[in-house]
Amino acid sequence: MYEQVEKPKKNKSRAVTNSVTQTKNDVAQGYTLTDNRRKITISRNYGVIQRNIDAQLTNVTQVKALTNDVYYVEHQGGGIIIKFKGDLDSDAVADYALRVMGVPAPESKLVSADMLLERLPTENLGDTEQLRQKLNTRKGTEVLVAEMLVSVALGPTADEPSTDTHEQMDNPQFAFNLGKVAAHDTVLGHVDRILGGFNWGNMMGLTEESIQQIDNQVEDNAFLIPIVNLNDMFDSITGGLNDSSLGRTVAKRMGGMYDKVLDISSFEKGFLDGMTRFLQRKEKLMVALSEHESWWPSDILQDNANRLEEHLKTNGKYFAALQKVRMETFLKKEQDEADKQSARDKKQGKSSFFNFFSKKQ
Repeated sequence: MYEQVEKPKKNKSRAVTNSVTQTKNDVAQGYTLTDNRRKITISRNYGVIQRNIDAQLTNVTQVKALTNDVYYVEHQGGGIIIKFKGDLDSDAVADYALRVMGVPAPESKLVSADMLLERLPTENLGDTEQLRQKLNTRKGTEVLVAEMLVSVALGPTADEPSTDTHEQMDNPQFAFNLGKVAAHDTVLGHVDRILGGFNWGNMMGLTEESIQQIDNQVEDNAFLIPIVNLNDMFDSITGGLNDSSLGRTVAKRMGGMYDKVLDISSFEKGFLDGMTRFLQRKEKLMVALSEHESWWPSDILQDNANRLEEHLKTNGKYFAALQKVRMETFLKKEQDEADKQSARDKKQGKSSFFNFFSKKQ
């Protein structure tokens, strides 16, 4: 699940649109990992679940190369993923930010390659020697260590969904969850999952409530906001004549690639739910990031959050869409309760009828 999730980063902006040019941060591509940065720690004050990843490699029982740049290690502290490729600091900060917002994402942190080398056992436990050689190339730097999620990727490759995922594609709840992921990625500025083309390997844990997001990245989201077109999304939710442009794009892509019909209305409502979650936790996110300004992508993510909040907080269309969905949810809850009461009354009526004739006999 971790082995086929990476797509070439140079394709990100082309996948979103041919008419918009993405300006990449050159610092990210030339950034050199060093071993003197702060380690990422998680505070319970932000509502983040701390699972305390154990990277001590105590009593290792298995080492497996998932790809040339991603390894799985099973040891006394549990299963962990060791990742070498990509903007690893961005990966860790993005994971952290999502958890602050209450989004299912893996716990991850940067760990000294030298420390891992010291702890790696000498005996051959699968791909131990291959991992040792890889760590030797990163001496004096850090690698990403992440928890191994106990769930299954939505697809064996980036473009290929699993059978279960394909069966769920026309399910309104699945569309709702995809919409939430799209909203979270708008905050991060991450296009390599839904906004710029499907990457099923970067999503895990197909449940009714949510989709777990892995291989997360932070990019400047300034170019994304006009592409997502928030007002267009909110107009569609409040009864506009046309579906949102993002909803149509995702639906067209799903229909063309997988012959499935996306429930656009549910996708849009999921996106609204994700945006609302972001606004509710934005202050906590900013406090958390401001305490760790030495993390390279932190300032970009803070700018992303401020930019997105500016588009939402004074946006009458956003609040109109939110009010409409909340009213629909309230009315549905009321109707469901009325239906349950009606069923109870009918059952009670039948029970009383049978009791009456039982007494007669």
